[in-house]
Amino acid sequence: MESNPKEYQAEVEANRLFYPVTLEMTDLAKPIIKEVEITPGISSILGMPMFANHNILVNAKSMTFQGYLYNSNRPDPVATLKDVRVTATKYQNPSGRYEVRVYIDYYITSHGFHSDGLRQALIFKNRDGGVIHTRDFQYDMVWFKCGWNGVYRQHTFLDTTYVSWFDLWEGITHKVDGVSLPC
Repeated sequence: MESNPKEYQAEVEANRLFYPVTLEMTDLAKPIIKEVEITPGISSILGMPMFANHNILVNAKSMTFQGYLYNSNRPDPVATLKDVRVTATKYQNPSGRYEVRVYIDYYITSHGFHSDGLRQALIFKNRDGGVIHTRDFQYDMVWFKCGWNGVYRQHTFLDTTYVSWFDLWEGITHKVDGVSLPC
């Protein structure tokens, strides 16, 4: 007896336990640049111990957006990322080299799904939309649990070799991929 490929594909889709996740970004704002004073107390919180004994003025750029994680088979999000903020701070370390420290933080809410880790990357763009820098968070993934409602998450990285992208940064893409499972 021959099987119908369309019926077989429909059966496979119906019995699937997980689906690929993608991120949709909305309400993307232009970066805001500020001169910020880092005090010794803030320095220790930010993981910048080299400034533990004195205040320092730094340039910081910040960009905000909202994010919605979708499974490929659902019209509704499996999770939402609210008040997403990407902040990059450029400063000169005590040895005279420039560094850029980047934070991405947000509040995540699960909508009946969970994930043990979605790979993420930030793609920094210039004013024309051209890619000027990328950063893959290989070991610092987006993850969420069943029942999470507005749980705060933060990821960070330090760039010490290529910092000129900071001055050109005008746009961003936050890529997230992986799978989520129903609760």
